[in-house]
Amino acid sequence: EFELQLATLRGSAPDDRWMARADGSRFWATGVTLAPVPEGAMPAGFLKIFRDHTQRKMLIEATRNRLDACAHEIEGNRSAIAVIAHELRGPLSAIGMAGEVMACAGEGTPQFHAALDGMRRNVGFAARLVGDLEEYARAATGKLRLERSPVVLAALLDAAIGIASHREATRRRIDLLTPAAVLEVDADPLRLQQVFVNLVANAIRYTPEPGRIWVAASVEEAEAVVSISDQGIGIAPDMLERIFDMFTQARAPARNAGLGVGLALVKTIVELHGGSVQARSEGLGKGSEFTVRLPLRLSRGRRRMRRSRGQQGPTVPPA
Repeated sequence: EFELQLATLRGSAPDDRWMARADGSRFWATGVTLAPVPEGAMPAGFLKIFRDHTQRKMLIEATRNRLDACAHEIEGNRSAIAVIAHELRGPLSAIGMAGEVMACAGEGTPQFHAALDGMRRNVGFAARLVGDLEEYARAATGKLRLERSPVVLAALLDAAIGIASHREATRRRIDLLTPAAVLEVDADPLRLQQVFVNLVANAIRYTPEPGRIWVAASVEEAEAVVSISDQGIGIAPDMLERIFDMFTQARAPARNAGLGVGLALVKTIVELHGGSVQARSEGLGKGSEFTVRLPLRLSRGRRRMRRSRGQQGPTVPPA
């Protein structure tokens, strides 16, 4: 009755529902009721057309159930990652403190101190992995918050290069190329520094000595573009699209190569800033390039001009 009333008013009434055959079996019908008469006149009759789309309906429901199960499993994995990372941080901190106490004692053979240095380096590496896992779990569950402020890109890149070089204990040459103009972005300085430390450390790790690394910043329209290029082992073409996936190692094993968490975290943080990151390589043995794009921070005059363009009336020139 409702379909007939709707078809009378609008000319047609769509309806998808379960229906029953004469033998009692059910099927999913995709149908429409039509009132084939001129507009405004009373219909002399109606036309009902429907198709049996039971198989399609069941396929859609099965796919939806599988997606729900996958989403539930992914959420469980993220929670497990966060718990594991949290539980590992305590023992690592205790081992690190014990190492510092042993180092301060100043006793032991050269072999003892060499072993102690190795222990401290590996504890630091494991602590960074745990930190990346915690950060990724926060980001994946929407708990990672950005504390934005104006950030001068050149200074942040210079600091990131210093941190990565110290962390990887490298003497490789790293050239920083920035324009004369000051490039500013609205960003969380600690999170953004984490992005570039990870990318530069990655380039160091996969570039055999005496390879070179270039970090370059430029402007394209309203975006700041930062590229990190190296003369390293490169990336196979079929792995470029997967390199930012969690736990993916798209390059050959290297010293302290990690678990494939760092690049996934880089992508997450960059996208939280409204930017994008892309990997490029000509193939194995031909180096690689990672490009980060971030929205530029607008100056006061440019913001005023942009607001005026969205208003009616004459454009107000920037101060």
